[in-house]
Amino acid sequence: MTCLTIETIHLLGQKWSVFILQEIAQHKEKGFNVLYKRLYKVSPKVLTERLHDLERLGLIEKVIKNRNSSYTLTKKGEEMYGLFESIRNMSMEKDFSCPKSCVDCPKF
Repeated sequence: MTCLTIETIHLLGQKWSVFILQEIAQHKEKGFNVLYKRLYKVSPKVLTERLHDLERLGLIEKVIKNRNSSYTLTKKGEEMYGLFESIRNMSMEKDFSCPKSCVDCPKF
């Protein structure tokens, strides 16, 4: 039996997980191809794995409309993203050059 808390923390500590959550939160429903283009440094395999893991933990939901699929945050995902935003806001107090989206940051 796995502890869901530890599993969630582990997933969020993996590269790309938080960036994916941020992209979905800030730009609402996005499909795989749009996410892949925005997160241009991630491989398709890793993006697929992270999306699957985030969905399995109930942080995102895959929505299918007219044969097109996209991802959206669940209530649980919105709460998790709120924690991330709190951490990000604290760091922005020291680094004013930080853009709204981490993907748009020159340090990305």
